[in-house]
Amino acid sequence: MKEVILLVGMLGILSINAQSTKILKDENNLNCPCEITRFYENTNTIRETGCFDKDLKERRGDWSLYSKEGILLSTASFDLNGRKHGIWKTQNREGEKIAIMFYEHGERVGTWEMYENNILVSTKTYK
Repeated sequence: MKEVILLVGMLGILSINAQSTKILKDENNLNCPCEITRFYENTNTIRETGCFDKDLKERRGDWSLYSKEGILLSTASFDLNGRKHGIWKTQNREGEKIAIMFYEHGERVGTWEMYENNILVSTKTYK
């Protein structure tokens, strides 16, 4: 399968080498061309899932990133223009929170929370 490299903010550089396709619709009934499921190399363990617009080379909708052990590490959302949108959450392999962040069409908004050992250590509020 053709290999595609993507650069995505906090999710890092990703390599798409396995996929499944379905059409997603947003509240305006607009289509998202396909859903990607990427696996860790030479395994059946899912690395990430989400909607990727092949034509525009942009992420859309909800994305999830998993460890090699199948543990959910982060969730993120993108609007139909590929901008960060909605709540973003990260956690470590033990399930402890690392960060909770909010975006509105690519702009930082709301109160962001940073954690260490699952304890809130700092916040920053964006308008």
